[in-house]
Amino acid sequence: MLLIDQHRRVRSVTDREIRAPFVRERLWDDPARARALFGDRVTDAGCLQALAEEVTRCGGTVPSSLTCPDALIDVALRAMAYGTIVVASLLPDAMAVAFDEDRPFEWYEPSMVRFAGPVIVESVASRLLNTPRNRQAFEAALEHTLAQRRPTMPPMRDAAGNFSGPLDRSATLESRIAWLLATRNLALIPRDLSRQRLRLVWIEQLLLPAVAPAPSPSPAPSPSPSPSPSPAPANDLPDQPDSLSPQAEALIEAAESGAPFCEECARRAAELANA
Repeated sequence: MLLIDQHRRVRSVTDREIRAPFVRERLWDDPARARALFGDRVTDAGCLQALAEEVTRCGGTVPSSLTCPDALIDVALRAMAYGTIVVASLLPDAMAVAFDEDRPFEWYEPSMVRFAGPVIVESVASRLLNTPRNRQAFEAALEHTLAQRRPTMPPMRDAAGNFSGPLDRSATLESRIAWLLATRNLALIPRDLSRQRLRLVWIEQLLLPAVAPAPSPSPAPSPSPSPSPSPAPANDLPDQPDSLSPQAEALIEAAESGAPFCEECARRAAELANA
């Protein structure tokens, strides 16, 4: 990225080379705004060298920067405006911090103050707490109700300096502030273009709604057992006798031949025959 220091000097650096807090410049896709940010220094030899290094780093072609800088400046400014080349500015050494209890939090945004590493955060936290007003601002943030919803004590460190283990209940205020800034629980926002006045805020994390687990499919109902066949009704009739009486034989013979075997049947048969 292109880094502008407190003396308005410009150089091409990587994130790891930055040893102080910085902010990224927002150029709003406007090459004219990028030019205004650098002012007359855009034509300095050191700035031109930094522009050439950044254009080369982005895979571009450096057009005769020493004999014709205008072409290089034009290419670099357009790359800055469109975000291909990142521009950042260091914060001044003296910074005043304030915590507004009526506006205690903000969503994370790229314009917040950045730190290149935890060591840088620790040195900055110690420096920020040197003034009573700044110290009061950090203490007010830790006493706010928002602090009750998240841990404010850093975990213990191992021999290599890495955070691990249970919370460090004996951590100093400097260690707590450094850890909260490094983990982006607390953040600093510039309140003006000088970046000398900073607003301390809690970063509100975006919580995704919990997704209810899909209900497990209910087991298919087992087929109801088919009803067992009802037993055949008991036969209450008497067994057929071995021999029939003469009257029974006469009735069976009359039924087989169609002859009426009673007075009523005879009268009915006569009526049907006359009809």
